[in-house]
Amino acid sequence: MAITTLSTEPRVSKVPKVPKVPTETSLEEEFEKTKIIDYILERSVHNINILPLKDPNDLRYWFSEFKSEAKIQGAPLRLCTKTLSKFMPRPITHWIGRLPIAISTDWDSLEKAMIEKWASPPHKMKHLQQKEDEDVATYSVKWQFLISQLITKNDEEYITPFLQSLVSLPLRCTLASIEFLDFNQLVDKAIDIERRAGLFDYRLKKYVREKTQPTYRKYKNKPRY
Repeated sequence: MAITTLSTEPRVSKVPKVPKVPTETSLEEEFEKTKIIDYILERSVHNINILPLKDPNDLRYWFSEFKSEAKIQGAPLRLCTKTLSKFMPRPITHWIGRLPIAISTDWDSLEKAMIEKWASPPHKMKHLQQKEDEDVATYSVKWQFLISQLITKNDEEYITPFLQSLVSLPLRCTLASIEFLDFNQLVDKAIDIERRAGLFDYRLKKYVREKTQPTYRKYKNKPRY
């Protein structure tokens, strides 16, 4: 029969470790480290090299370029809100200055507010204008793209602004005398009239100049009546 012997050594209970109380020296060291890190991050923000925004319609693309450059420089976006204004046109800079602090100091809120205000489809539509080298078919694509981005669509709101943005006066006047059921019907009719009337020179890629004012014969001696 095996005999088990009991250990006579006293058991030692584990004493819980007491957390170290930070000394004044260690607090100063942590503070200095934080200052150095903040300085490095601020320098990374100032090192962002990107062209200023010229056209608010390009704001979405500009933001993607800015964020890519910030990532390359290691600059956190939360620190970029203060320096964002220097890349913006003056109207947007003034607008940012009037925003609540809760929005202007938070990157996500600021980016969302700027896009809704300056790069939303209705805002872009107000500033669209047909160019001399754009035929109606090419120009209307811009409008159709913006309309496709809208959540609620009302064709009556787009017809008048589209007509006013057309470069050809005869075309505007002709279309204004016609009632349209929807925007696509307006575009189809505009393209048809432009081609039938020969308003756009597809070879030279420009509109034919209309004589909007009558020409008068110049007399050396103006006749009296």
